[in-house]
This record gives sequence, structure tokens and C-alpha cells, in this order.
Amino acid sequence: MKLGTTTPKGAASVCLLISVSAFALSACGGGGGGGSSTPTGAGSPQQRGLDLPPTISGTPLNAIVYGRTYTFVPTATDPEGDAVSFTIVNKPAWATFDTTTGTLQGTPGAADVGHYPNIGISVTDGLYAVALTSFSVDVVSTAPGSIVVSWDPPTLRENGSPLTNLAGYKLHWGTALGHYPNLASIPNAGIATYVIDELPPGTYYLVATAYDAAGMESGFSNVATATIM
Repeated sequence: MKLGTTTPKGAASVCLLISVSAFALSACGGGGGGGSSTPTGAGSPQQRGLDLPPTISGTPLNAIVYGRTYTFVPTATDPEGDAVSFTIVNKPAWATFDTTTGTLQGTPGAADVGHYPNIGISVTDGLYAVALTSFSVDVVSTAPGSIVVSWDPPTLRENGSPLTNLAGYKLHWGTALGHYPNLASIPNAGIATYVIDELPPGTYYLVATAYDAAGMESGFSNVATATIM
């Protein structure tokens, strides 16, 4: 991980190293995979013969500790390259849904602890609608899983000059690749290991940045992936 000298963001070259400690957590519901497709409108048989339905897939996290941000982004494509849009049923009240990307995201509070079943996300190309297998999300007060994240402290800036005023790190993580809404600030340059605890079973994606005493921050590190069983 290298810091720039004139810009707030710089190239990152740190490699995150992780280890996982996890125990089984009882969480109801399942998810993932695509369902059957059905035409959304009348359409002629000729149209249906020429236009193939879109596909949708993804494995949602089935539990989240309140106070942390839940993110699920399904993968959807259309064989003809048609524009697609998304719909949802039984959306939890603590979450928002993006009809353009299919992203379900939210940060439940203590009052939201509970079971949220039969969440259904569908994609349509205007003719066919395809549904992801319905899933549930449990908002829990605690969870036994943890991820140990380690890194090598940077010693050089982007221009190769010594980095003498390293001040700390920021660790970002989330439950969907490219989405890192959870943040841990580590204002100590001497620390190179951090434990993220109270994590339910699932796959997590992590990136880190470093910053100096002047507040100049590096770009994201490589993406580290950890799966808690």
C-alpha cells in the first residue's frame, strides 16, 4: 500500500492476509440460483421464440448483526443485451432496493432484530421475468464468527520516497464484491492486525487503505475474501 504525494488517492499495493474463526450459527432460509422464467406480457409466439429470457443468480447472506450494513447484489444478464430492471417482494423495512441494479442494502437497528422471510427478487427484460429463489434474512444481536485481517505496513510513497509519517489505516468490508459499507478506523501505524468479530456465516469482501499524519489516503488494497461457515 503506497501513499501519493500530491493527490488524496494513490495506487495501492498492500496484500491483505486473513484467517477465519467461525462456529455454526442457526439461520433460517436459503437462496441463490435462478428460477423459472415466465412472459411478463402477451407477446406473439414469434417474439417469444426469438427473445430468450434473462438470467439471475446470487447467494444472499442469510443473517446480519444489527448495526452493520447488509448488501446483496444479484448477477443478471440478458442474452440479447436488452436493458433489464428488477423488482422485489417482502422487502425488509430497514432496507432499500435499487430497481436498476437489484441491490438490496440496509443497516438494521436493535429494534429490527427478527426473521424476514420469503424475500423475492426478479429481473425482467420487458417480456420475460425470472425470479431468484426466495430467501430469508435474520437480523441477530450477536454472532460467533470472526475474521483476522493482517497486512504489511507501507514504507514508501508512490514516488519512491520514504513514508515517515504513517498515521493509521481504514478497513472496509461488505457482503457483496465492490460494496464495502462497513468501516473500522485504526489510528495507529504500529498495528498490522485487526479482528472483525460478531459475523454470521457467509462470504465477506475486505479492502484497506493507509493514511498519513496530513490525512493523505491511499487507494484501496487488493480485495481479500473470507468465508465463514
